[in-house]
Amino acid sequence: MNKFYSILIFVSVFLPLAAQQGFDQQTQKQLDEAIRNSNLYIKEKEDKLRTLKLKENNKLNPENKYLLFKDLASEYRPFKSDSALFYAKQALNTANALKSSFLIAESQLTLASIYNTNGMYKESYEILSSLHSKDLPESLKVFYYGVSAELYRYMDAFASDKDLRSYYNKQRMVYQDSLLSISDPADLNTKLVKADRMVDQGQINEAIVLLTDIQKGMTPADRNYALTSNALSKAYKLQGNIPMEKEALALSAISDIRNAVKENTSLGTLALQLYKEGDLVEAYNYIRFALDDALVSDSKLRSIEILRILPEIDKAYKEQSEADKRKLMMFFIIVSVLSIFLLASFFYILLQKKKLVIANERIFDFNEELKKLNADLLLKNSEVSEVNTKLSQLNHIQGGYIAKYLKLCSVYIGKMDDFRRSLLKKASAENTKELIQILKSKEWLDDELKAFYNDFDRAFLNLYPNFVESFNNLLADDEKIEIKQGELLNTELRIFALIRLGITESSQIADFLRYSVTTIYNYRTKMRNRSKGPREEFEKEVMLLQ
Repeated sequence: MNKFYSILIFVSVFLPLAAQQGFDQQTQKQLDEAIRNSNLYIKEKEDKLRTLKLKENNKLNPENKYLLFKDLASEYRPFKSDSALFYAKQALNTANALKSSFLIAESQLTLASIYNTNGMYKESYEILSSLHSKDLPESLKVFYYGVSAELYRYMDAFASDKDLRSYYNKQRMVYQDSLLSISDPADLNTKLVKADRMVDQGQINEAIVLLTDIQKGMTPADRNYALTSNALSKAYKLQGNIPMEKEALALSAISDIRNAVKENTSLGTLALQLYKEGDLVEAYNYIRFALDDALVSDSKLRSIEILRILPEIDKAYKEQSEADKRKLMMFFIIVSVLSIFLLASFFYILLQKKKLVIANERIFDFNEELKKLNADLLLKNSEVSEVNTKLSQLNHIQGGYIAKYLKLCSVYIGKMDDFRRSLLKKASAENTKELIQILKSKEWLDDELKAFYNDFDRAFLNLYPNFVESFNNLLADDEKIEIKQGELLNTELRIFALIRLGITESSQIADFLRYSVTTIYNYRTKMRNRSKGPREEFEKEVMLLQ
């Protein structure tokens, strides 16, 4: 019975989840995070636009005013189409006022391009028809061919008649070929058009290689990252590589969101693919976000695209929600029945347990455990006894060294008194010259320090006879310390001997060895660098040396 319930729960819950083909989890996490933070990216965009628009209040000459309107139209185009149209028309009006044929043609092409994204194909076609490529400057011909190809791409996407779609597609390719014939091969737009033509010619793998190469060095913060990723998704789709198509669409959507691009296609396309695979929750969330973006940007074209697929996803999502509620209710009933069954089983086992006679077995177990504890206690007593013996020996050694250093202090006090008497005698005899020479000389002090350090070295090595060997074992093979003949410890070893005794402050060590704090710090740093183990663990290991 229990097995039946387990199988039922597994089939109902986990099997549908296993059937879903999600894209890379890390990429999905980044996409969801970008959606959560979309308001921050929008604020950054609005701040940038606000800064640009503040320049309108400045007294700009007509040429600079034209450039400002052109920049505002470009910035608003992927963000708010109505504002982009407004500033594109302002740029055209300014160009007309300047009577510059170049600026007039450039602003007309900009306006036609914005008409394309807004689905205003008639208006775009009228502008392009009024221009003749042969009359345009060489620098605007590429722009003209690009906008023309863009127009026929959009018209192809929304045409329902097969013959019309074929005609629009051919026109797009004609303009793209014209663009490729005169544009700079190193230009990003040229490379994207070239990749598009490769796809048209069935060179899918070559297009993927080209687009991947273009994307090197880019990040999602780059606006062009979204364009290349979207182009890659189309190539992967034709190749039949659905996981990579979804990955590319997700990366393109991330870039669009981070750049506050409201006029985008990647997220809606990704939502449609997830819907086809049965991932209705993510599909619904993404399509709703894409629709909100399209409405904010006032992009009629994108709104129509999304509204074509939204009802179907919305319906499936609601149906799944209802199905999930029914499953939840079924599981609740199953769990309730199982809980009652388990509760009854528990009371039954409890009653049976009371009838079992296990007293003798428990007593036997307790006796065995007691024997084991007694054996452990004897072992611990032996260890404690051994530790007490060692402590007694250490106390004896400690007492000896206390007596030794008391004697040493007494000797130094006597020497200082003799030195004082000697100076007093010189001073009384008014032998100032010799007195000054004695006071200037450090020979007496150096001799005393040498004797003091020698006594310290002997005392320390009596406590830790293997210190030098153990210390060298912590260093790299070519960094070991060699003691000169007649020395017990050198300066480096003396510093770390003091650290082993618990004196870790560089200022205290400096006072003891009569060096500057900087010198002590440098010694410690150099020795850490010579360690064969982790530098940050070196002094901790020194503290454990015996």
